[in-house]
Amino acid sequence: MTVAGVEDIRPVDEGRVHDPAVARLEAEHIERERVKLAKLNKRDALRYAFDLIGQRDVPAALEFLRERGVRVDRSYAYSVDWSPKTAVLRAVGGAR
Repeated sequence: MTVAGVEDIRPVDEGRVHDPAVARLEAEHIERERVKLAKLNKRDALRYAFDLIGQRDVPAALEFLRERGVRVDRSYAYSVDWSPKTAVLRAVGGAR
């Protein structure tokens, strides 16, 4: 598209599917996660987010949790320990 002779070069978001059925499934998945996270304390919710992200990325974890209705103080989030090794142990029930 051009406006006054200037071509529109905005990137197209090809990674997102704008199918209503897909959007509904994503919303249902987020709601299931919201219910699961509501049962966890903030430390375990952060660890859950780190596990899904695959690394200790505090800003990404806070955004993930915020989208699911969990509010965590940023300074507290940086104090929570996490490592891929303990994530694997938690997944098999061997770490607390």
